Amino acid sequence: MILRIILLLVLIAIVSVTLFITFQNKKSTHSEKYSATSTPSPPPLKTDCVYPSQYTNRELFPIISSLEELKNNMWYDYIDAVYGIETIGDNYPIEINRFVFLYTKYLPDKVMQSIKDEIKEEPCIYGDFYSSLNQCFEYCDSLHVYIYPVTVPFYITSSNRPQNPYFQHAQGFASHSWVEVIHCCCDLFQNGYWFYVGTGSGIWYNVGKTIVFEDHVQAYCYFYNIDFTTLSQDEYNTIENKADKENYLRARQDGYDSIQYLYRLEWSDTRSIYKTEIQDLRHERDNLKTFDPCPDDFLSPFLRTGWWKTSLTGFPPKPLECESNNRCLNTINRRLKNPCPKKKDFC
Repeated sequence: MILRIILLLVLIAIVSVTLFITFQNKKSTHSEKYSATSTPSPPPLKTDCVYPSQYTNRELFPIISSLEELKNNMWYDYIDAVYGIETIGDNYPIEINRFVFLYTKYLPDKVMQSIKDEIKEEPCIYGDFYSSLNQCFEYCDSLHVYIYPVTVPFYITSSNRPQNPYFQHAQGFASHSWVEVIHCCCDLFQNGYWFYVGTGSGIWYNVGKTIVFEDHVQAYCYFYNIDFTTLSQDEYNTIENKADKENYLRARQDGYDSIQYLYRLEWSDTRSIYKTEIQDLRHERDNLKTFDPCPDDFLSPFLRTGWWKTSLTGFPPKPLECESNNRCLNTINRRLKNPCPKKKDFC
């Protein structure tokens, strides 16, 4: 009788440990391998990808190591317009070869002439210059640089994630880092304030306490203890449609200030591309009603301008002074007013 009781207790212990391990595995799905073969397929790859682009030309996109070198470089006026020479201090080098967001009206003439024939509507390979992130997100007089290696399979796993030596933050940004960003109006109520990472924008955002995922659905599965690999097509679509708000509410409840999505996939009729998104959780105002791109009082202290680096301690030198009469986030303490017309039709 005693032996049976001992065997029963051992069996209960084994089952308990197994259940605990299973639960922990579900909690860590955002950092493990994914293999959702039932997810939507992207458009087929096009064959017009040409490499290398002028973005790899170090004469056009240099690394500047000192003020004296900057004074003698064609990028001097651009750096002054975007950051302000007076804000640089000793924080060299300036790695222009890392800029992925460019203000075309300030670009050196030589650079613009060299890349103008390479500008695409949509990118397909690392280094492509393209004019629009999506139909709802239109910064005037600007260009983007594609930082992922190529238009890759729709679903990323830890094993097939694109290998790109130029993607500096493949593991995401550490908590309380300052990151250069771009943002255009408008965001839904209780949905967060959305940024794309935009190195070279001159506008810095502090991520606060942050958590990193590959995309929106993986985040939802983490917060709600769902095994991502078991999702059916219908389950995936359902989560995709509600993940933004649910992630916002749950992550705020858990004490986070932001969520990073390193491989956000968005696609058009012709091509699917990856983007790096940050969903701020501090912002509470419903900007859809006001069409105001500027942050509310909760978010404002965490946006600054001037020359800075994510690797530095402290904070960028100037507070953000945002002008509401624009479509996109801007700063009036530099020349970056970027007066895009407001659009009343919400995408």
